[in-house]
Amino acid sequence: FTFPVLAREVMSFSNVLFLLLLFSQVIHLNTATSLNSNICPNHCSGRGVCSDDITGICKCFPGFTSPDCSQRLCPAAQAWADFPRANNTAHANFTECSNMGTCDRSAGICKCRKGFGGSACDMMLCPIGTISDIEAHAYLGFTTKTQPCSGRGRCLSLREISQYKDYSTYLGYTSYFGWDADMIHGCLCDSGWEGVACEKRSCPKGDDPYTPGLDEMQLIDCECSKCLGGLYISFNGLQTPLIPYDAEEEVIQFYLSRLPLLSKVTVKFLYGNQLCSKTGSVTSIVFKSPPGPQNSIAITKGGGLRGLHIAVRAKGDSSSVVQDLTASYPGNKEYVECSNHGICDYTTGICNCFGGYKSSDGFGNSGSIGDCGYQYKVFSNYTKFTPYETVLNGTAYNTTLYHETHIHSKCPFVNNDLCSGNGQCDASTGICYCNSGYGGPACANRTCESSFAWFGNPLYSHTGTAVCGGVGECDGDTGKCINCGGNWGVFYGDRCEYMSCSTDTYGNTCANNGACLTLRQMARYAYNEQKELSQVDYSTPWDADHVRGCVCNRAISVDNQYFPDYRQIIDVHGFNASTLNDTVAYTDEEIIRFYRGPYAYSATDFTNYNCQHALCPKGDNPRTVNRNNTNEIQVLHCQADNGTFLLTFRENTTVPISFNATASELEYHLEQLYTIGDVLVTFIGGQNYHRVNHSVCSIWDNVTVYIEFLTEFGDLPLIQADTSGIMNYGFGIQNYHDHQVMNISEYQKGDKEDIECSGQGLCDQSVGVCTCFDGFQSSNGTSKSPGQRGDCSYFNPFLTQDFLV
Repeated sequence: FTFPVLAREVMSFSNVLFLLLLFSQVIHLNTATSLNSNICPNHCSGRGVCSDDITGICKCFPGFTSPDCSQRLCPAAQAWADFPRANNTAHANFTECSNMGTCDRSAGICKCRKGFGGSACDMMLCPIGTISDIEAHAYLGFTTKTQPCSGRGRCLSLREISQYKDYSTYLGYTSYFGWDADMIHGCLCDSGWEGVACEKRSCPKGDDPYTPGLDEMQLIDCECSKCLGGLYISFNGLQTPLIPYDAEEEVIQFYLSRLPLLSKVTVKFLYGNQLCSKTGSVTSIVFKSPPGPQNSIAITKGGGLRGLHIAVRAKGDSSSVVQDLTASYPGNKEYVECSNHGICDYTTGICNCFGGYKSSDGFGNSGSIGDCGYQYKVFSNYTKFTPYETVLNGTAYNTTLYHETHIHSKCPFVNNDLCSGNGQCDASTGICYCNSGYGGPACANRTCESSFAWFGNPLYSHTGTAVCGGVGECDGDTGKCINCGGNWGVFYGDRCEYMSCSTDTYGNTCANNGACLTLRQMARYAYNEQKELSQVDYSTPWDADHVRGCVCNRAISVDNQYFPDYRQIIDVHGFNASTLNDTVAYTDEEIIRFYRGPYAYSATDFTNYNCQHALCPKGDNPRTVNRNNTNEIQVLHCQADNGTFLLTFRENTTVPISFNATASELEYHLEQLYTIGDVLVTFIGGQNYHRVNHSVCSIWDNVTVYIEFLTEFGDLPLIQADTSGIMNYGFGIQNYHDHQVMNISEYQKGDKEDIECSGQGLCDQSVGVCTCFDGFQSSNGTSKSPGQRGDCSYFNPFLTQDFLV
C-alpha cells in the first residue's frame, strides 16, 4: 500500500497509524467472510449444487466432475491393465476409458489408443486390410479401400467366436466368460481367405499322393420295429430331406451328395438291401472328398419310424446289428495346402507346384483343382550352381564363376538345392525331412515358435497354443513372428506373446516416462491408500506374464515435494525396462523432468495409460469441515546406550543412525528419505525436559521423541525400526533383554487431506499445473501462508472478486 505523495506530506503519524489499523481490519473481515462463504467455485458451473453454507463444496450432477463440476466424466469399463488390487485380482470394473484411452473432459469422450475402440476403449479393433476397387465399389459398397478384416471376414469377440461352429476350426463347444470375453476381437475370414486381417488368398488343399492313407468310413445301423417314414442325415450342421426307410444305395448317395460340405461319398449296404428293415440293415458311408478325418454324421428319425437299433457307428465302433462286420474307421489322409507338393502364392491363391507335380482331380489323377496332387513324373532334373571363383574386373561389377551340378531326384528343388539345403532328402519317397528350425514340404522356411492363443477355438483360448499366438504371421526368413495383431500392433514379441504398451509419435514406449510391465511385475509396485507397497501377488491367472501396461515413473517424493538440494535419490518407482532394477538413481536431468513449475516444489508423477500426462500438486482443502486440521505425530521411545538403528518410511530406509543422535540429526536423516519432505523432531522428558541436543536413545532417561510430519498429509503409516545394530552396556542390562529396544506409535492421527490442487483448482494434466479458483493460490502446506507447493491451499483475500470490486 502506498499513500499519495501529497497525503504523506500533511498526514500526522497518528492518522497514518489509524488508517493502517482500519486497513488490517478490512482485510481480516474480508478473509473470514470469503473463506467461509457459501459461494461455491464458479457456482458449480450450473452442473451441480452447493453442499452447504459453510464448506462451499460442489456436489456434481451425474456425469460431471471436478471441484466446480465444469468437467465431464468419460465412459468406464473393465481395465485392460492396472495395478492388481489383491492377490490374483486385476482388471477393475468402472475404469475410465478402460486404461486404454484419455478422457476429453470438455466433451466426456474417450480418445482411445490406436487399435482400440468403443465408448470406453473397451474393445480391441480388428486389424484393417486393403480391398480392391472392384470389391470396394461394385460388391461391398465401401467408400474406402481399407476395411476391418479386409472386408472379407467378420470381426468377432472371444465370446462370439467361442459360440461359432464351422465343424472344422471352430467347434462351438462352449461359451467363453473370461474378463476379455467381449474385449478382445479377431477376424473370422470368409471361405477362400486367411491371414490376420483376411488379407491372403487361400490355396487349394488336397491329399499328398505319395503317402498312404484311408478314407473315413462310418456306419448306419437301422433295425426298425415300425418301418415307416425314414431318416434325416445331418453333417456339419446341414441336413438332408427325409430319406425313405426303404431307400437304395443310389438314393442315399444322391441325398448326401446334395450337402455342400460333401464333395463325394460312396454308399454301400454291408448288411441288408435298403436303409432300414425289420431284420436290420447296415449301411457304410465312405468320405472320398474332402479327405482326412471327418466329424460324425447324425441321424434323426422321421415319419413314424421306430426301432431299437437305429444309430451311427464311427471312429472304430462296430455295428450292433451284425457283430462280425467290418468296424468303422477314421480317415487318415491329408488335406493340406498344395497337397504338400507346392508353395502357395497368397497374393493370387495359386499353388506353385514342385517338379513332377501338377493340379489333380482330388483323387490322385490329373484335374483342375489346382492342388499339386497329381504326380505326372517320378523323377525331375535340376541344375545346382555352386560358386567357386570371383573374377575381379577392377570395377564394382565382378564376375562370379559357378560349377554346375545336374541332379536327378524325387525331392523338391528350391533355393538352388534339394530340400532348400535345410533338410535331408529321402530318395526313395521324395519326402524332405527338415533340419530343426525349418519347415514346409521343401524345408524352405524357418519355423516360428508357438505361444498361448489370444484368439481362436474356445478350448484353446489362452490355455492352448498356436503359432504366433494365432494373431501374427511367421516370417519364414527369420523364424520370428511379425504383423502381431495386424496393422494396429496391439501384440508383440517373437511369438506375439505379449499385449503391447502404448508408444508416442516418436515410437517411444510409454513416452519414455515409464516402463512396459506385465501384470505380475506391476503387482510389485501396487500401493495401498497409505502409499505403502500392498505386497500383492499376481501369478496364477493366464494373463500374468502376457498382458502388459505402462507403469509411469513417480516423482522423487510420493507426496510430490520437490527439493532441488537433494540429489542422492534412490526411487523404487524408477525402472530399467530391461532389468527392472529397483535401485535406479535419477540423474539431475531426469529429476527436472518431474518439475512442472512455476513453483519450486511442484514435482509430480507421470500418469495416464501412456504416461504422457502429469498429475498436479496435492494439498489440503481448507474448506473441508468436521476435522481438526492436524498433522500426523508419531512418538518414539528408545532404550540403548550404543550402536546404530535404521528407520524406514514407505519402503525407503535411512542410513544407520547413531543411538546418541540429536533431534536435529534425527530430523536431518528422516528428511533425506525421498518419501519425507519436512518433519519436526522434538525430545521431551528425562533430566532436561526439552532435550534438543541430547541423544535419541538412553537407558537412564525416560525420553519421548515426537516426530511431526509437516509435508505428508493424512493418516500415515508408522515408521518402522531396525534395531539389530543397537547394543546395551549399561547398568541393569541383564533385566533389559526382556524389553523392546525401540517402540514407535501414533500420538496424533493426521487428518489433513492430500488431494489434487487441494480441491480448490482445476488440474491441467497436459502440463501438471493447477489453475486455482478465485482467492486461492500456492501454499506452504497450510491455508494461512503462501508457498511453493503449487497446490491451491492458501486463501488470499486480495485475489477474490469481492475484494477486487
